[in-house]
Amino acid sequence: MCRQVSERRDAGALMPRLGRRAVLRAGAGAAAGFFLGGSAPSTRAMPLRQEANTIRGGRWIEAEEAGLAQQAEPGAFITFATEYPFQAIAPSWSGEGDPDAIVEVLWSPDGVTWSEPLWIGRAGHNGRPDRAGRHIGALVATPGGTFLQYRTYDGDGNLASLPGFELDYIDAAAGPTLEQVAEPATAPAFAKPPVISRVGWGADESLRYDKKGNEIWPLEYQAVEHVIIHHADTANFNDPVLEMRSIYYFHTITRGWGDIGYNYLVDFLGNVYEGRIGGETAVGGHAEGYNTGSCGICLMGRFFDADITPEMHNAIVWITAWAARDLDPVGSAAFHDIPSLPTICGHRDVNNTTCPGDEFYAHLETIRGEVRRVIKGRDDPSPPPPEWYPGMRVVTIKEGNSLREGPGLDFDVVANVAVGERLIILQGPTTNDRIIWYKVQGASLSGWIAGNLLRPDPGASASGTPPDAASPSPPMDDAAPGSGDGGATPVTDLPPEEAAVGGGDEREDRRNRGRKRRQEAWLDFAPGDAVVVIDGPLNLREAPGLSAAILATLPLGEVESVMAGPVDADGLAWYQVVTPSGAAGWCDGSSLDRP
Repeated sequence: MCRQVSERRDAGALMPRLGRRAVLRAGAGAAAGFFLGGSAPSTRAMPLRQEANTIRGGRWIEAEEAGLAQQAEPGAFITFATEYPFQAIAPSWSGEGDPDAIVEVLWSPDGVTWSEPLWIGRAGHNGRPDRAGRHIGALVATPGGTFLQYRTYDGDGNLASLPGFELDYIDAAAGPTLEQVAEPATAPAFAKPPVISRVGWGADESLRYDKKGNEIWPLEYQAVEHVIIHHADTANFNDPVLEMRSIYYFHTITRGWGDIGYNYLVDFLGNVYEGRIGGETAVGGHAEGYNTGSCGICLMGRFFDADITPEMHNAIVWITAWAARDLDPVGSAAFHDIPSLPTICGHRDVNNTTCPGDEFYAHLETIRGEVRRVIKGRDDPSPPPPEWYPGMRVVTIKEGNSLREGPGLDFDVVANVAVGERLIILQGPTTNDRIIWYKVQGASLSGWIAGNLLRPDPGASASGTPPDAASPSPPMDDAAPGSGDGGATPVTDLPPEEAAVGGGDEREDRRNRGRKRRQEAWLDFAPGDAVVVIDGPLNLREAPGLSAAILATLPLGEVESVMAGPVDADGLAWYQVVTPSGAAGWCDGSSLDRP
């Protein structure tokens, strides 16, 4: 998915502009669209998989539409309806076609309002042969689409048909949400990171096998000699778990590789995900000619001009330190046909590509130095505990707070929230525009808000849910520990988000005080005590610690029996309890109370 260097780079740079924009009503270009089958859009896109609770993919095959594409008026769009909503698309065409061709695509949730045009060029060749020698277009996020329209151009920008043209659309909505699986990698240390497993992010393992049940891409193993860092060249701040499942389908089915090509992936919140099945020494498919003996780590997003978030920075240092723990991270060594290659390098150091983006590549030397300090035990780039943590109940402290579609001032405002609005923290923190952002859920709205516009909810009910909340809270215990007093910032003439930017030392002191208060408030239970769940659903884990497997969730109000504890892990007091049904496991003691 990394962009390949060519004379058409500028055209490729026009790829998706939808991440921060609402769909627009169709203009004259969309009105000229050629609706197959008469007045209603065609529904003949060919689905590849239809199972429930899995990653689904459909494929529009132009040649199977009775030549209607060739009957369209010059310059008209081909328009069709898909069989289910999709969150990502990727075009492809025969290897006999122009490799520099460009596809213009618009998507719509209803066939009436349409997105801005997406200009999609060929995806970079990342290490394995693509399906049937085809030219595969880049993967593009299209959240909530159900209709597509397209037209195609040759490498000179002239309207032209492409032989064997297809459009894959991907429905990755089924599966766990980020709130259910994420344990952010925001505390880098020289230890194995709590990587979100393939099971955790919802990989459909059946996609790795052909119709006869044979594994499409059998595993090979090789000790890691180099770490190669990539970027996905997708829109920044996409929903990470949807992005993971979309990239997996794109690599596995659309490109025909049989699995995801990277060994690890990192999102903007600092979460690390397991990529290629088999672990870190499994040979991936991320750098053509240099896969054997390398660990491929991918930053989810596009970093030609934009910088990575501090949370992503911490995570890439952490996972790279782990992958390169037996290597000299600031050294170089021979690798395949390259006589001297930095141990930690960018994709462009081994292939003809712009990956991992100019902005990130400029900081790669800094990354190497930080990784070396972590490996040597001289540095722990761990940030302070977050001021707010998922599941915490908060209220806004100012009028006119902007709730945005994503974590940044460039995202559209979805609502202006009055002072005193009660919210639940869903995700965060992540830093953008010098502001620390959190995703929140209210009674009838959700979005991203600056953290310093919040304070703890003094009226939170025993259940921990705000009055009239429209949706249940996420399972508890999944947040990094710590909270803050959230005191109001001085009123200025800046927008609320800008005014929320505070000094780092003051913020760290406030967080440390909040963490100490929280620990002092823990109740002490003894084996044999009866306890009640006061914040639910509460995760019951296999062992004390946020990286332990989740066995079950305990409902609000259920009475449990304490078996052992407390055990201090990840800054939380853990107790082993047994449920009325006889299930035993460990849970966060701060969500328990005496009946």
